[in-house]
Amino acid sequence: MFGKGSAVDSASEDINHHVAVIAKKLDLEAIFSKKTLIDMLNKKLSFPEEHRDIMWRFLLRLPLNHEQYMTLSSQPIHPLIRTLPNSLPIKFSVVSHRLMRLLSALVYWHPPLAECDWLPSLIYPFLCIFGRDKIVTFETIMTIIVNWCGEWLNFIPNPPITILSRIDKIAKDHGGQAPQKRAWPALRSFFGEVATTTSAKMMLDNILSSRPVFLEYLVASYCLLKDGSIIDELNVKHVINRARVYYEKDLDENPNQIVFNPLPKGYYPTLPIVVKSQMWREKELQRIRKEAEASMQQTTLVTEIEKETAKIERQRRSWMAERAFLRQIEEEQMEEFRRREMETLVKENQVEEDMLNERRDKQLKRKIDEENAIKEWENDTKKVQEEMKNAVDMRRGTWAKWLSLKEEAAKLAHDEVEMEMDLLEEREVAHESRLNEHNETMQKEIKSEQQMLADAIRRGQELEEEKNELRETLERARRRQAEKIVAKQKRLLTANQI
Repeated sequence: MFGKGSAVDSASEDINHHVAVIAKKLDLEAIFSKKTLIDMLNKKLSFPEEHRDIMWRFLLRLPLNHEQYMTLSSQPIHPLIRTLPNSLPIKFSVVSHRLMRLLSALVYWHPPLAECDWLPSLIYPFLCIFGRDKIVTFETIMTIIVNWCGEWLNFIPNPPITILSRIDKIAKDHGGQAPQKRAWPALRSFFGEVATTTSAKMMLDNILSSRPVFLEYLVASYCLLKDGSIIDELNVKHVINRARVYYEKDLDENPNQIVFNPLPKGYYPTLPIVVKSQMWREKELQRIRKEAEASMQQTTLVTEIEKETAKIERQRRSWMAERAFLRQIEEEQMEEFRRREMETLVKENQVEEDMLNERRDKQLKRKIDEENAIKEWENDTKKVQEEMKNAVDMRRGTWAKWLSLKEEAAKLAHDEVEMEMDLLEEREVAHESRLNEHNETMQKEIKSEQQMLADAIRRGQELEEEKNELRETLERARRRQAEKIVAKQKRLLTANQI
């Protein structure tokens, strides 16, 4: 389900995506790892509410082609889509205006979308989630059309009968059925028409994370609910888990093996415009014939209309007066609409301001935490320095004592040599007969003592050299410690600037 060909697998391979780069700078790369996303969907079946829009951007790998988007969105409202927003139960407002602008850009990108009466229902949930981020909403819908709705475009303006047939087959294989009147509303709106807001978001989390074919199993699982039921907080997990079981069971048998492909960077893909089938042309010819017959019938009514002309002329003045009254009422209604729209804008601005204040508070709290961490680190550094100084002082005292003992030993050896020389002089007077033998013996002893003295002096020099090396080692350790401190401070300053 989340393996090769899914959005999760595709997003985890793109380490250079702008969302992944920002996450690395904030030390949050684990949140956007493949394992973390899959564990989150397996345990909670959804993403966190506060991070949902960011995770969707990461999963869909939106390229943010600003130049290409501005080319499409800067054009006037496309005339073919002016009737499409009327299919949604929303009044004219800022949201409906954004919807029309988004529909217009999509129709300029792929003109046949103007005939898709299901397009507003598909767009509306994403428009509410991404808010005023127009390019993200536009590229999200384009990514969905390319990956999930490509086969639908072959049947414009009719429902995609092949997909609905596959959904019905999945439902029948598990003891139910998925009639078009129930499966098509769920499919065309990505469950926006048949689920509560919270449940619809959970369904979208699973749809956008998986391979495109998983949508068919979700619709089939929904159709197995009791007729007339909607997806709510009580049954949404059951619907998702049952769809996963069906998916794992017979995915290989499903002819839909499309894999997820993100939008390319630098340009938007061009979809082939499907030519209408012969059956569609025949239906259009029938419609034209019926309109011609209706026109002939209308001609026969012309005479009756002429007879009614006098009556209509009499009623015209009354109608004009009624029209003026209705116009006054309409102006009052428009004034009330403008007032309500202004209140809505004020509320939206207040929400934006509250969100900014919340972000500022979080930023201030993070700054305080960083400052406290730096102070704690400085205290730890001072403690380590004191411990190092005490250790060096202790070692210095030990080596000084050792050298003192060596010096005392050398002095004692010197005194012994002098004492022996005095004894030799005394014995020379008393023992002339053994002088030669005694001299040879003493020469040997003198050489031995001199060698010992030389060894003591050499060892003293070696100790002095070792002492100098210890000082140099300590100095190098201090310099390395200072360099590490400076490097870490630079990294902290860089992170704070980010």
